[in-house]
Amino acid sequence: MADKKEEEEKAKEPEETKEEKTEEPAFPPTPPLEAAARRLERLLGGGVSDKDRLVHTYSNPSKIVKRWLGTSSGATGSATMADISAAASSLLDPAGKCAAGRQLILKATGESMETESSKEPIYLTCASDREIEAWLLSLTVRLLWKNETYAEGFALSQEGIALLMAHLEDARVVTGMGASVASLFPLLARMYRYRSLNAEPLVSTDATLAANLRRDMVRAHGMACLRRDVDTQATLLNLMLHDLLHASQVEQAQKLLANSSFPEAASNNQLCRYLYHSGRIQALRLEYTSAFSNLSQCLRKAPTNTGLGFRIAAQRLLIVVQLLMGEIPDRSVFFTSGMVTELSPYLAITQAVRRGDLANFNEVVSTYASRLEQDGTYTLISRLAHAVVKAGLRKLHISYSRIS
Repeated sequence: MADKKEEEEKAKEPEETKEEKTEEPAFPPTPPLEAAARRLERLLGGGVSDKDRLVHTYSNPSKIVKRWLGTSSGATGSATMADISAAASSLLDPAGKCAAGRQLILKATGESMETESSKEPIYLTCASDREIEAWLLSLTVRLLWKNETYAEGFALSQEGIALLMAHLEDARVVTGMGASVASLFPLLARMYRYRSLNAEPLVSTDATLAANLRRDMVRAHGMACLRRDVDTQATLLNLMLHDLLHASQVEQAQKLLANSSFPEAASNNQLCRYLYHSGRIQALRLEYTSAFSNLSQCLRKAPTNTGLGFRIAAQRLLIVVQLLMGEIPDRSVFFTSGMVTELSPYLAITQAVRRGDLANFNEVVSTYASRLEQDGTYTLISRLAHAVVKAGLRKLHISYSRIS
């Protein structure tokens, strides 16, 4: 009997331990935005109890931030205004130097500044608070742009740029701030990019705003060159070229292209944009050989796992430039994965040019006229009439030579 009781007690022991394990309280998961911010803080040398002291610094913090922005894109893809507001409340100190940015984020997201939490929030240290402030502001501006509230997004981007410039000025004047301000350069370039996206629908109805933005971009580009800010310099140069092309000021864009130099250390994405703008300007100025070279290089360097819309735009322009040079693009180009529908009008135009039938060419162009104007290639395609005539005369010459 005693042996049976011992066996029953031993059998009950693991059940009791299982119950104890299940009764342990589980900690709530860290929100994605907060987890990404804490990771940047560790990368930049923060995470200590003394918020004014750094553990270590990197010689190239700009590179660290750019890599971090790439790896944190998954956390920002599904972020909402509530997520951004919660991250700002728990990460940015309301009594610190990022209090103004925290207030702007909470005001733009429409959330209350008071947060209900059972434990006291652990704010970021001086290693990354300015960077996270700029990052959360850029996410808010991007969401406003996606929601088509362009005026609010433009106003917030202006205030965000002013805050970042104030941080750069403070770091230049005040010594011993710790981390290098180079970590703010990719985020400042990002803010200029989002400001341009929000301003594009507004400048079509306000010529004064367009002129003011051009002056501001020229001034900001000069300051970026002086402080050797490669990211902002490349971004602003591309934005100015895009703005001039959007306003059909081709000669002004060519002067800017001739009197400026693209930084060699810029990112590959900015280089692809620069090559695309250069090729477009040269095509409009009848420099088809240079345009073909730049556009071909642009497509070779463009990432294949993302940016399908950009690759489609570059491929459309390259097809038109090849036709203007008297060449016929390879048929496989029109059947690239993801581009078949977008390139179908250009396949029809290429077939008309190859046949040398001017009536068929005019019919195809009139059918897709609105689509070509939307793509920005209608002006270039209207120059193809002489190529169609040349192809027709070449066919006649071949036919008569065979008869004779």
